[in-house]
Amino acid sequence: MITFDDIMKEIAKKEAEYKKLRKSEVASIPDYELREAVIYWMRGMFKKDWSDEYEVIKKLPKSCQYVYSCCAIMDEVLNGGFEQLYVNSTARDIETALHGFIDIGTEDIFNY
Repeated sequence: MITFDDIMKEIAKKEAEYKKLRKSEVASIPDYELREAVIYWMRGMFKKDWSDEYEVIKKLPKSCQYVYSCCAIMDEVLNGGFEQLYVNSTARDIETALHGFIDIGTEDIFNY
C-alpha cells in the first residue's frame, strides 16, 4: 500500500531531479513527464514557503509564464472547480493563462 510518506518522498525526489533541469535536456524527457518536469523546475526557484512564487514566475520568459499559468488554472478548476480558482491566489494568473491558451491554439477551451 502506498502511504502519504511514499508520495511525499517521490515528489521530493522529482523536485530535486528537475530543479537542475537544463534546456538541452528537455527533448529527452518523455511527453508524459514533460509538464511535471517543467513545473518542478519552475517551483525549484521559489523560496521554501512559496512567498515569491508570483515574482519568480513573472521574471521568466513568456512561454514559461504561459505554461505555469495554464497548468495552475487547469489544476485549480479540475481540483475544486471555478469557485476554488477564484478563492485561491491562482486567480491572478487568469489573464496570463488566457494568453497561453491562445498561444498554444486552445482558445476554444473558453467557448462552451
